[in-house]
Amino acid sequence: MTSSLEAADCVITHSGGVLELPARLPDKLVLVVVPSTGYNGTLADTMLRKVILDISHAWRQKQMAFWFRKTAINLFYALNLPRTAKLFIANRRLGRGLPACQAAKVAIIVQPRDPWSRDLPEKTITAHADYTYITIPGHHDDIWQYPDAYIKLLTKIGEQQ
Repeated sequence: MTSSLEAADCVITHSGGVLELPARLPDKLVLVVVPSTGYNGTLADTMLRKVILDISHAWRQKQMAFWFRKTAINLFYALNLPRTAKLFIANRRLGRGLPACQAAKVAIIVQPRDPWSRDLPEKTITAHADYTYITIPGHHDDIWQYPDAYIKLLTKIGEQQ
């Protein structure tokens, strides 16, 4: 495992990480997990829906400690105002689209219940017909709670390459 793009065999982005995805990643497998650009409505409405869904899911699953920890981490990142401003501008520029990424394979994971990824427009999908789109059940931050499931999925996608 590495955080170096040059040394990595695959690149994984989650949510707003799609806004920082480099345009050229030749010979790499790219996994975009629940991109934050597939939403309907306003950013504020989508954020509110996500928080409500997160709290209700954590409450039902008796995982409020996870929710508080994840929320603290999210606040830490959100308070990095230069990065947050950069992501906001990138989101405005990209709109509800996906970035162009030249890679060996790009797989987009969406979840039907996730307010951030569930509503990718057909024109976005058509514009990136070379990407693989995979719909799985779950919640927005499952990759952090159940990483093994995503590793299996990544392995399967890599084998199909």
